[in-house]
Amino acid sequence: MRRGGTFLLTGLVFLFFAEGQRAFFASLFVLARDAVAPAFDPGAAILALLPLLFLLVPLLPLARLVDRAGAVTVAAAGVAVFRLPMAHPALATRAVGSALVLACFGLFLTGAVGWLDRRALSAGAVAGLVADQLLRLAGTGYDLALQPAWVPVQAVLSLALLALAVAWGRSGDGREPRAGNGNGARAGSGDDRGLERRAGGLRLRGALALGPLLFLDLHLLGLPPVAARWTGVPWEAAAAAAAVAAGVALALALAGSGPTRARQTVVVLVAAVAVGPAAGWWGDGALAGGAMAVGHGAALLLIARTLDPASGRRGRGRRCVPSTTC
Repeated sequence: MRRGGTFLLTGLVFLFFAEGQRAFFASLFVLARDAVAPAFDPGAAILALLPLLFLLVPLLPLARLVDRAGAVTVAAAGVAVFRLPMAHPALATRAVGSALVLACFGLFLTGAVGWLDRRALSAGAVAGLVADQLLRLAGTGYDLALQPAWVPVQAVLSLALLALAVAWGRSGDGREPRAGNGNGARAGSGDDRGLERRAGGLRLRGALALGPLLFLDLHLLGLPPVAARWTGVPWEAAAAAAAVAAGVALALALAGSGPTRARQTVVVLVAAVAVGPAAGWWGDGALAGGAMAVGHGAALLLIARTLDPASGRRGRGRRCVPSTTC
């Protein structure tokens, strides 16, 4: 499986994650309300807390039990399988299924970042989030994934993700790369002198930034109904602006990490994400709506940036700072 397969794999994982986190929070709020109103119910409280335990699954050392490629395959397959119980009308079933989707998504990020093709991973993440936004627009705010008529479509998408996960696991793309310069050279050969190969996984600051970015984009900046209500612009105009911003972000993500690699660009994108909600809350009209749309596109680009860490190559001939190890 080459870059295209990785792109599709990541896109479906992020699409199911976006659907799963909405079902999780909605179910959790209802279960918590039932546990305390009209009187405290211990059984209902335990039922409300049970889905939270599944969020600890990413802490399990799954990569030690299999390997990193196996962990990615199992996590992607888990997202595909546990997506299906979310269509069940029972609230507890939907809460547990969505919690397991989030847990498998965490496992996927842990194993995939720094292992899968970086450009395909970051672009696939943006594509999955954009696809989720288009599904919400098609449902006029009500997620098509949760509508009964779309259950067969969701089952087909789950089977497609399962097939992609199995194909990726068997393709050999998930094998541990040989030590060398990343171009097929063996360690110690003349092609990799002066370079140190390191694993470029998800950085701590990237992981800390990913949570707020996903929350702001999925629940605020990427929702045309919110932009329309806050700024007073027509719903159709807010939807068109959000779609245009998402399309630009997807095109830049497909072009690679170049547009977001510069530190000055990252600062501008962070400022756009911060200004968007403030402009929508305190401002009115097209200018405020445009600021929210720009913040939506900036959030998507920053999400792609967090999933595209440094290449992991470091020159051994760099200058040494006193009292440090080189």
